Amino acid sequence: PELPQLLPIPARPHSSYEAKPQIKEFPQFTSDIVVAMAKALGISVELQQQFLWIIRDCLLALKDEGWACVHRDGDLTYVHTATEDSRSYHPIVALHRNLAERLMGYHIELTLKRQRPSYRVQEIVYEAIVGENDVRRVCTPKMMTEILKLCGVNVFDEPYLVRRVIVSVQDSYFRMKEIGPFNITIDNVIDVTSLLVQLELDRVAFLKKISPSGLLYCVECETALADVSCAECHDAMCNGCMVATHSTGHR
Repeated sequence: PELPQLLPIPARPHSSYEAKPQIKEFPQFTSDIVVAMAKALGISVELQQQFLWIIRDCLLALKDEGWACVHRDGDLTYVHTATEDSRSYHPIVALHRNLAERLMGYHIELTLKRQRPSYRVQEIVYEAIVGENDVRRVCTPKMMTEILKLCGVNVFDEPYLVRRVIVSVQDSYFRMKEIGPFNITIDNVIDVTSLLVQLELDRVAFLKKISPSGLLYCVECETALADVSCAECHDAMCNGCMVATHSTGHR
């Protein structure tokens, strides 16, 4: 049988039929130019490899403006390819030098912050909740292990504290959903100080619960009732023993 004539399909207005933008290929710069530009920007090629993109961005910006870098006697000279104007200073290089100084300052500041356990807890919780749509996928075993370690919780000796940490992390998730992810930062994602206080209160409540008399005595003198609990050693003591054992700061 004769087949019906097929009608031509009109061009569909879809992005898949549009020509994809071609990736712009940039020529590679010689090693001596890269090293000289790194020196001009104050970047160490060996020790600060995370900032090498600034060197390349600076060289490409100069090239787009029609400037070529010439290495002479250990210094860079910028020569315009059209006018052959030569100079030893260029504002593009100065802008990238300021950018490199700010980023290196932020990097040092971030490195110092990450040495504090409280900031690491905030950073881990922030990375876990932002972009997540299911609260059940927030508290992963790996994340919980790291947070518990930073909070000084021994999972084998204090398993009753795990729930407190999980609830605090999930509260941060629901708070993000309530006020919006754009209002959540690493510094306000979770109150680590409040979490540590709650963990210490849970320790004291557990010790009272397992005590035969329901009372909590000082671990030092063993005669007076405990008044305070140390957040560092987690010992419950009376006021006198607390001052005597913790006043020097060596315990």
